[in-house]
Amino acid sequence: MNNAKVKITQINTGVLRPGDLLPRQDPTDPGNVGREVLKRFKSAGYQINRGKGANIQRFGADIKTRNTGATSPYTIANSSGNNIKANAFDESSIADKIQSQIRVNYTDWMDPDTGNECSIVDSIAVYDFADPMIQDELGDDYEVIRGKIAKGDKSKYITAKKKGFYMETQNPDAPNPAYQFRCGEAGLRKIDTMSSNSEAFNANFEVINNDNKDK
Repeated sequence: MNNAKVKITQINTGVLRPGDLLPRQDPTDPGNVGREVLKRFKSAGYQINRGKGANIQRFGADIKTRNTGATSPYTIANSSGNNIKANAFDESSIADKIQSQIRVNYTDWMDPDTGNECSIVDSIAVYDFADPMIQDELGDDYEVIRGKIAKGDKSKYITAKKKGFYMETQNPDAPNPAYQFRCGEAGLRKIDTMSSNSEAFNANFEVINNDNKDK
């Protein structure tokens, strides 16, 4: 995991602003809105990582999108069963994905003039999850789940039954299942609140702007 302590509290408003339009989420391709947002950041000059770890690796910041009205479980990161078994939380790609997060919240919208269906950006929020209290919350549940996977748990949903985080897989019987580390709406609100109240959020930070983009 990248241990560089970089704080982000705002982003270059030239990337996305409230009121900007995005595609309507495609029911057959739920990732289409997220890919469009990554494309916007890349067009603005940010180097975007689409592999393991955070999307903007220089700042340890991951970019997420969420429909403002959504109550469905929230996916934090993806990982394989073998990687989970081999790596403690602090060394995992999941930990890399949950240090800092830029979250673009949007709502389904229809243009009254054209009738075109799309999404409209409601807000762009930045969360610093690097505070040790937050990492402990995440890491404790990860380690409980990791232990269950190591012992051969083949459930579709593997829970820690502690703080509301769990792993989900669509192929539990595969030799190396692909998992999503997820939480419910209550768990998401909890870590969001901890982020805004944490010492890390109010500590020294580096602002992403036109002068320090990772080109």
